[in-house]
Amino acid sequence: EAKVRLYTAASKQAILIPNEVINADMNGDFVYVVEEGVVVRKDITTGITSDLYTEVLSGLSTEDQIVLDSSSVTEGMNVVQMPQNVEEQPEE
Repeated sequence: EAKVRLYTAASKQAILIPNEVINADMNGDFVYVVEEGVVVRKDITTGITSDLYTEVLSGLSTEDQIVLDSSSVTEGMNVVQMPQNVEEQPEE
C-alpha cells in the first residue's frame, strides 16, 4: 500500500516553447530570438513545465522568432531565417 498525491496544472492560451531552447545563467532563464536579422537575448519568466514544453509567463510574444538551436549562435550574430517546410492540409 502507498499513498500517492498527483499534482496537475493547466493553463489556457499560454505561450509554449520547447524545453531545449531555454537557457539559464546567474540572471535567470532566457532564449535567443531573431530581431531584424540579429540574434538577441530575451529574458523570460517560466510557468508550468512538462516533459517537452514550458509555459512562458512573460518576456516573449507570439510574434517572436525563437532560435531553436542556440548551440552555435551568440548574441549580436547576424542570421538569416531558414524557410519552414510547412505542408498544407488538402482541402476537403
